Amino acid sequence: NKMTSKAGLDFAFNFGEQREWQFFIEPSFTWAFLGSSKQPFLQDPYLLAWSIDQPRYDINNAIFQLNGGFIYKFGNTNGTHNFQLANATDMSEVNRLNGIINDLRAELAQKPKEVVKEVVKEVPAQKAVVDNLVVVKFEKGKSIITQEQMALLNTVPQGVHVRVVGTASPEGNASFNRQLSQDRADAVAAYLRDRGVKVDEAVGMGVEGNTSNRLALVYLK
Repeated sequence: NKMTSKAGLDFAFNFGEQREWQFFIEPSFTWAFLGSSKQPFLQDPYLLAWSIDQPRYDINNAIFQLNGGFIYKFGNTNGTHNFQLANATDMSEVNRLNGIINDLRAELAQKPKEVVKEVVKEVPAQKAVVDNLVVVKFEKGKSIITQEQMALLNTVPQGVHVRVVGTASPEGNASFNRQLSQDRADAVAAYLRDRGVKVDEAVGMGVEGNTSNRLALVYLK
């Protein structure tokens, strides 16, 4: 009444016109856990990795086994001598669905075509220059002046003195918004200076109020 342990390998070789024949070979080792017949002299059994009657792998308590043979695999319903991957496609179902699709296409082709006309309504742009004040709008998180806003800045006469104030919306970090407002003021000031406008001051005020004020205000003096 002893426990055993087995380790081995399986090698299989298929041959024949349809791989109907198979040759296999199976080498293996089987160990019987019989323990040791004697204990080393003057050795404490509690300090040993094994002692008398304790199970261990010992080549002297093992046998080598080699199995081999031939197998013939009879033909099956799929016409081969081996397993075959199943084809999950049901062609009858595919043909039925294709028929439904073709019927719907034919029905759609008989319906009169609808002509959809796009109506574009022109809305006049809101005036952004009011009593010596030009309001420049920016996209969220950006300090780039768009072509539309450049057209507004072009209305500022050359040689006039202005003060530029940049603002930001309340979303995001306070220090980031303050720097963003300064970047917007600097961008507008640089554009106006290139056009010959006298910029006395360009300052970023950060967040002004609770609304989304992504603006730069140009005060004409």
